[in-house]
Amino acid sequence: MTANNSSDNAASPPAAKLGWDRISRMLVNLPFGRQPDPAGWQIPLLQVRQADEPDPELAERLAAAFYRAINEGGSQGDGLWRSMRLTYHGAILDVLEARDFEALAELLAGFFYAPVSAGLCSRHADDNLAAQDPMTRLLAVDVVVSLGTALGLRPRANPAVPDPPNVFELDIEAQLEAIGDKLGWDLLPPQVGGLAGLPFRGQIIPLKYLYQVYAAHRLQAIAGGHISSCLEIGGGVGFLGYFCASNGIVRDYTIIDLPLVNLLQGYLLLRSDVADRVELFGESSQATTDSPRLRVFPDIAIGKLADKSVTMAINQDSFPEMDHNTMTRYLGEIVRIAESHLLSINHESAQQVSDTFSHGCVHTAAKTVPGLEQLSRTPSWLRPGYVEEVFCIRAG
Repeated sequence: MTANNSSDNAASPPAAKLGWDRISRMLVNLPFGRQPDPAGWQIPLLQVRQADEPDPELAERLAAAFYRAINEGGSQGDGLWRSMRLTYHGAILDVLEARDFEALAELLAGFFYAPVSAGLCSRHADDNLAAQDPMTRLLAVDVVVSLGTALGLRPRANPAVPDPPNVFELDIEAQLEAIGDKLGWDLLPPQVGGLAGLPFRGQIIPLKYLYQVYAAHRLQAIAGGHISSCLEIGGGVGFLGYFCASNGIVRDYTIIDLPLVNLLQGYLLLRSDVADRVELFGESSQATTDSPRLRVFPDIAIGKLADKSVTMAINQDSFPEMDHNTMTRYLGEIVRIAESHLLSINHESAQQVSDTFSHGCVHTAAKTVPGLEQLSRTPSWLRPGYVEEVFCIRAG
């Protein structure tokens, strides 16, 4: 009996060793979906576009909308944006105060290089550093993989399996082509502002633009098809508005954001192929009643939007950056303005940013707003740590 037991033990590793081996593999697999193998990762260098030719006339038009917004009480931002303003926005605010439109045109022509774009996109101050930035490169490839997985183009790796397939072994451009074919959409953003990102069809797709591809897919899925109108609170640099307009996903699109951020959104959109439908704050609409619109408005304009004047609303990355009262006020306005749904894709880190501000939580704030009924709450496919929530808007 003893001899047999010894023989069995010699033929196979101890149970404890097997257990720790499996556990160690699982712990390493969890962040990546596989056992890390840098030799198998195809993570290309990013490409960087040079700044545009400055356009002082466009800069003056954008500045005019900014001045109108500030004169009517537009906000310079609370919560996180108060500290952002002190750290990153000094140069562009000085230029605006001086009404130096040539200097403003220079800043806007390469705004992806400028401090003002911090927090809104993958900003870069140096071409070489941008091209080689390991975190942005890894995240960009991971988003391509995750987006392909979300669309059913790739199987989802199981981190509990000791040796899952290497999800990083893929042709990035081929996967992007497959994503575009699956959705039936053109994936390329406007090539302006000195943007940096993954090479595709001889052009560039920034990391954060891929987030907007997924967001547009979710908006269309929630709506069940074409969307008549959409309100976006906090529009980043305008990527989602552009994507929805250029691909015919949303007919009428309205961005509500801080007047300073409207400058970047307006610049990107007015140098794109949807420029003819863009309306800045205080401008007379150039669109006819039959033409689609893309409005870029400051926070102060939300009170002027008519009740139930848009089909649905979306927010990404900005509600948690607001003061709690500001966030709940916007949620209340969405209930008033939108007819059907709110899509929220946000983190819930509650990070202490300063002595006076911590990131907020949409889920918590929404509970205090009459008329918002949560339909679903799921982890984000693309962004670890982010939560995707869909709210139904009920009549009061």
